[in-house]
Amino acid sequence: ESSGEAITFKAYDYSQDALYDNVLETINFVANDIIGNDMIPFELHASGATTISLDFMAGWNWFSVNIENVDMGLNTVLATLGNDASFIKNQSGYANYYDDFGWYSGNGLEDIDVSSMYMLQMNADGNLIFTGAPINFQNTPIDLLGGWNWIGYLPQTSNNLNDALVSIEPNGSFIKNQTGYANYYDDFGWYSGNGLNDMNPGDGYMLQMVADAQLIYGVPSGMAKVEIEVKELNWSVDYRQFEYNMAITAQLEEGNQLAVFVGDEVRGVVEATYFPLTDTYTANLMAYGNDGEELTFRVYETSTDAELEVVDHLTFEVNGIVGNDIEPILLRSITTPKEYSLSQNYPNPFNPVTMIGYDIPLDSYVSISVYNIMGQKVSDLVSGEVKAGYHQVQWDGTNLNGESVASGVYVYTINADGFTSVKKMLLMK
Repeated sequence: ESSGEAITFKAYDYSQDALYDNVLETINFVANDIIGNDMIPFELHASGATTISLDFMAGWNWFSVNIENVDMGLNTVLATLGNDASFIKNQSGYANYYDDFGWYSGNGLEDIDVSSMYMLQMNADGNLIFTGAPINFQNTPIDLLGGWNWIGYLPQTSNNLNDALVSIEPNGSFIKNQTGYANYYDDFGWYSGNGLNDMNPGDGYMLQMVADAQLIYGVPSGMAKVEIEVKELNWSVDYRQFEYNMAITAQLEEGNQLAVFVGDEVRGVVEATYFPLTDTYTANLMAYGNDGEELTFRVYETSTDAELEVVDHLTFEVNGIVGNDIEPILLRSITTPKEYSLSQNYPNPFNPVTMIGYDIPLDSYVSISVYNIMGQKVSDLVSGEVKAGYHQVQWDGTNLNGESVASGVYVYTINADGFTSVKKMLLMK
């Protein structure tokens, strides 16, 4: 330093994972001066305030706030966004922004709750800047219920999923943010094949619980820098243009990429990653869209630099979860299959519609039927000549007379050129 320069301080409290930007004391630099010693140290006093800065892009943004001030009203916390923001919601309410008035909610969303995730719609890029005191996260439990919970991240530094969520094991089953997701596996922990390995300040999360629990965030191990490998993908998607997403886990060859489309528009893309529990490669694909849209798929085969279309289609379901790394769905590229086969229906259990895939290597007469557990025929799904290829047929939970059938276990069979196969499925209403 140069003589006379003002020196200011910042303090980090590891016990609370709290960063204090504003230490009250300042001193002027004096060359070779000594201020304080171990017997009579120079005292510094943190003001207890820190500032967060969150960059938002036009479209949808998932976020949370991990500091508190006396006034946590929407107009205070979101003040720096002005009319660049138009709409905000959490799990229980929403608010709109009106020019010359500010934020208004008729259903209770008037303040920012640090324990909650928020979805914010932006008209243009903007920056949220807000000052407050770091949350004492170890003394701020978050009560979670079975099912979906929208949660904020309270610590001031990042932490890996297993350490951050240790207090809810094994009651948490699935977690996602705006760009990735992870599943919890017994005797293994949290696993993500698309980048959601850590929880970060400012991010918002949806957490699915199999039972009620209380979340107390674990203490981050430190402030080590995490190097993130950037994958070069064959497609790209503008995920902020979509309010909703769903998770699709499919089996895929090493190095290959999987993309999902609505029409010709890319709605998600990911590269296959290694899953150690089953010694296989899976594609953890986050798909973006609107309820009921038809999803198609393409595979980018790195070894041949070729794009392959996929026979199987899915229907977009808000917050849907299709497959996992232990039981991924099988997506079949458009080639001629080598042998006859009958796939497990998906979804399973289902209500009331499910899809059944089957492979035919040669033009054949094919019969596919559904039976109840008494062996009585319920429905004929396929009966006639079928061209060689990968096929799907839908069952809507009705019988031969078009009437809805009761919940329960059903079996479906295929007969094709001497090939037979039988599988079970569960209808739950």
